[in-house]
Amino acid sequence: MEHILSVISETMQLVKSAYYTYCGVSVNLTLVYLAFFHLFFSLGKNTDKRKQDKFLLWLGVVLVAVIVFPVSAWVIMKYCVESGVYRRMFWMIPVPLLVGYVGARIVAGESTKWRKFFTGALLTGIIVVTGVRLYTPQNFTKASNPYKLMPGVISVCDVIQADAAAQGIEDVGVFATNDLIIQIRQYDASIRMPYGRDMLNGEAGVTRLAKRVYQALNGEQLNAQALAFDAKKGNYQYLVTWSDEALVSPLSDAGYELIGDVGGYFVYRLDTEKVSDFLITQYGNNGGNQTDFYTIETIKGKLVVIDGGSETDEDYVREALSVKGNRVNAWILTNYRQDHVGAFCKIYENPGNIRISKIYAVSMAPLELYAKNAPLDETDAFERFQELGIDKINYLHAGDKRKVAGVQMKVLSAYDDYVDEISDDIHNDGSMMFKVYGEKESMLFCADVGNSMSEWIIEHYGEELASDYLQMGNHGNGGLSEEFYRLVHPKAAFFDAPAWLFDSAEEQYTLQKNREIMEDMGAVIYSFEGAPHSVQLH
Repeated sequence: MEHILSVISETMQLVKSAYYTYCGVSVNLTLVYLAFFHLFFSLGKNTDKRKQDKFLLWLGVVLVAVIVFPVSAWVIMKYCVESGVYRRMFWMIPVPLLVGYVGARIVAGESTKWRKFFTGALLTGIIVVTGVRLYTPQNFTKASNPYKLMPGVISVCDVIQADAAAQGIEDVGVFATNDLIIQIRQYDASIRMPYGRDMLNGEAGVTRLAKRVYQALNGEQLNAQALAFDAKKGNYQYLVTWSDEALVSPLSDAGYELIGDVGGYFVYRLDTEKVSDFLITQYGNNGGNQTDFYTIETIKGKLVVIDGGSETDEDYVREALSVKGNRVNAWILTNYRQDHVGAFCKIYENPGNIRISKIYAVSMAPLELYAKNAPLDETDAFERFQELGIDKINYLHAGDKRKVAGVQMKVLSAYDDYVDEISDDIHNDGSMMFKVYGEKESMLFCADVGNSMSEWIIEHYGEELASDYLQMGNHGNGGLSEEFYRLVHPKAAFFDAPAWLFDSAEEQYTLQKNREIMEDMGAVIYSFEGAPHSVQLH
């Protein structure tokens, strides 16, 4: 029942958004409602017009009811049109016919010519005042060619269609820069794109895919890996960007091949065989605080969240999850420090549209021992987590193997008696260190595990630590030993650190030393600068 109510609520929000998107700042639909009332109350007074009055009245009422009723709206969005274009259903309401018919009836009912004239003029004035001018400088510019399109648009479309024909692609899908979106659609309506004018204008009612693609294309840095993953998921085979040589290499790494350079634009085709079924993303847009927040997405639509950051990151996490559908199949909590579990606690207390299926966490020591082993650290976040009273948590231990939402994982370390024997900082060293696996690649998440645990982990896993991607221990500051990191030997390392920490040369921080170790091994380094950052796990 809770799921049904959630679907109904989400559907009604989409209908509401579609309604306001359709209406804009116009109140023309108000005139339709007034026309309904006029027809309803005049049915018995005009017997000669009764049939057409009833037909127009019930036609309009039924159409409005079908469009706004949550069950019919859900069916239409799921099987007929995307939610992002659902506003077009309102086009079925015969607005001009209803308003024009009722207006003519009102004018015809006046007794004299002058009354008819003034009534007609008044009604016309109301329609003009309540409407919105379409022909504005924002919507129309002077044409520069016979097609009245921006230079380069025609060439781009021709390259795409020629390549699609050669590749045997019939349903052509394209991601394009914002300046091309509307004009590509004007020139070749057969080309599919994830969003149009609504997204560009910042209006509500756009799809989750539209938001994701828009963010990937318009972020501080182009998120090529996320773009390719979404393109494969939505079957969008082509990408058009500005002619920027700096983008060729990252797009190539993500699975794109450059096929054209025309009109100041680069045209790419996606090789879906080179795109993985798993996308891992690091987030860090939190105003300069140290935090920890990752997601793992599968091509089948499953979502795994890792930690989530502090209480102050709540809105940021909610926005990220909203774009991904608000359905969290698994939430992994690596430890109970504020910068890892704070946002989760806030969201769990008041989930809103977010649904969490399973929670995986560390079976931590009792609060007294937890506080005693790390007296300098606060225990507020751990206490708050305990107060949530979560009925069912999947507690993981060293050596556990799980398939979590379609993702294979193995826990290398998590709080247990052996951690107590080795460490006096179980806040950090009791964190869950785990590894996730694709078909050929893996990523190691170290959470806040520190140097005290290095020897034990090396002894138990040795060469098994080798991973293609690495989340640095304790945000890259402190963390594990050089021997440990050299055994991992990643091709990319994630430092969950804001600029003030990532670039700090102060002796109290060891992040610079760990950066040097990663750079010496030739690893690509990611911090919060330009986040979110994504990698495909092949």
